[in-house]
Amino acid sequence: MIFNSGLAVDAGLFDIWQQELAERHQIRYSELNPADMVINQPEEAELLVRAWFYNGRSRDLYIALFHNLHKMAIIKWLVQSPAAMIQGFLQFLPGYILIYRPRPVQLQFLIHLYSDDLAAYYPAIAKSLDKESCKYLLSRSANASLRRLLKTALQTAGPEHGLACFGLDPKRLSAQDFAGLYGKKNQNLLKALDSVADCVRYRLKHVYGIGPFMNNLAAVEAVFASGLVIDSLAILLDLYEDYAEKPNLAGVLEDEQAARRFARVLRKVAPVYAMLEHAPAAAAAYRALHERYFPGIPPSASAYASLELMDQLLSTNQSVAAVKAAVKLWHRQILLEGYGEHEPLFNHSDHLDMLALKTLVNDLRLSQPQEAFTLILAALWLDQHHALGLDSANALWIFTQCRDFWCWVPSQVFFNAQIWSQLRTMLPEESRQEGDRLLTRIQEMQDDVLQSDLKQRPDLFKQPQRIIERHILAGAFLGVFGNEC
Repeated sequence: MIFNSGLAVDAGLFDIWQQELAERHQIRYSELNPADMVINQPEEAELLVRAWFYNGRSRDLYIALFHNLHKMAIIKWLVQSPAAMIQGFLQFLPGYILIYRPRPVQLQFLIHLYSDDLAAYYPAIAKSLDKESCKYLLSRSANASLRRLLKTALQTAGPEHGLACFGLDPKRLSAQDFAGLYGKKNQNLLKALDSVADCVRYRLKHVYGIGPFMNNLAAVEAVFASGLVIDSLAILLDLYEDYAEKPNLAGVLEDEQAARRFARVLRKVAPVYAMLEHAPAAAAAYRALHERYFPGIPPSASAYASLELMDQLLSTNQSVAAVKAAVKLWHRQILLEGYGEHEPLFNHSDHLDMLALKTLVNDLRLSQPQEAFTLILAALWLDQHHALGLDSANALWIFTQCRDFWCWVPSQVFFNAQIWSQLRTMLPEESRQEGDRLLTRIQEMQDDVLQSDLKQRPDLFKQPQRIIERHILAGAFLGVFGNEC
């Protein structure tokens, strides 16, 4: 009897476990926005813990908790939860508050959660609050320590979040003279940060569709224009995977307008990444990038041809005839892709026509910067091998292009000692001084010197006339400064 009774109990427990397993599976694979989850009882919170917290989705759990902490039962449950749970939640809060921008009343739970044991997590949270939220919590808190923290935060908080979540002062950033290929990099960066923040808010609220998808692509283009090439590619990859892996979102990538826009942006970003990170094996890297990460989008034939040309220019034992043939192959490919009508790049005597090349570079440098710059390198290579004969005006034009590309992404792919030694003697005195100054600072400010200046003379980079130094510093942080083919 006892044995049979035990079987009956065990069978009942097994049924319960089976039911919870099904519920956890349903929660994990549901497309419901965590912010829309309704948690009324501690038991419901415990179920979400088992479904999400131990399955690598603690962020979804924290979002669901955040939107249910106006209920005292859930606050009490969180206070009594394991230390790892509540500590992880408090560490999650600053970033979520900065991006989500909750109403002050939604933050009242911070008063109930505060304790001496958790006080160390509150300074970061306080820094994420705007003035209105600080004032609201101050008016409702009696805890002396928390009040002191909120008063300090109130003195430094801005009236609204704006770009504070990125640690930037828009007025100070916009005042800097920071030109690049796509205009002022500081203005592009402000635009990029606004776009990225908007996209993150969309994602926190789980808003998807054509509109948010296009907004993400606009953010990618703004990030790219700021010189953040790898970052823009990473956003594209994240966006592609996000939409490709969710059945209800895959249709967005099948929309003709969205697919065409995505392919165009990827077409701009991926070749530059391959050039900066993988030359002189850029062509193979570009093809592998598409095959591995963007399997539904074929690589551009003209971009691949251009990267093959660049790899040739950077390798040894290339003949003039082979380089000219590679330039002509690329030119045919870009005409086939419908990038407008262009004059032949070589005249009847098979000499490179610099006027036609300059026109083509000017047409492509914003839409296809990798291909535009590769054409410039081709002209330099042909001149170096006595197959062109640059004059002073064309040398000055090439120097200006190289400088603009370098100011956009401070990589020595775009400006280096070899390029400068070839151009210098053909330039007017003012341009020679500019190029000498630029190359000297690039060569001087390598890792040790840059780190020393940054630590011992940080104000150096803030001086208005130190434009080159700021570009170099930006390049160091981007990981491209010092990249030389």
